Amino acid sequence: MTLHAGPYGQALDSLPAEYDPTPENPRPRRLVYGIPVTTDALFDYAEWAGLAQYVGRGTWKRPNPFSLDKAVDLLSDYCRFDMYLKTPYLYLSTRHCIIEMWNNYNYTTCQTDAKFLAEMTRFIQSELRLDEATTQPKWFFVAE
Repeated sequence: MTLHAGPYGQALDSLPAEYDPTPENPRPRRLVYGIPVTTDALFDYAEWAGLAQYVGRGTWKRPNPFSLDKAVDLLSDYCRFDMYLKTPYLYLSTRHCIIEMWNNYNYTTCQTDAKFLAEMTRFIQSELRLDEATTQPKWFFVAE
């Protein structure tokens, strides 16, 4: 059995014209350009950096979701580039979160040159121990 989420579950290599804000289409659905990651990779990084927090005690002790944001903040500081944590429209085993670099509303002012983007991507992939083939930056629909 195959489940389909329509076009919103797909990762896109380029921004489709219908999602580019224009005077005729001022509020298109939001897409973000970023790297897909798992929550485990982000929490392991937060733990390694000493930023991990937990909630509960004993057998009820669980990772605090805010630790994931702290991990992205640390990566953002290292790269000297604003990045944010977003939830994808379709949650997959290989993609729990998206590290957003820019979105379809600010891409004209936030995009960086290809060399810096490649270096930043390699740095994030190495820090989070991600598979380079499956974690290339793309355009993703996010939950709104």
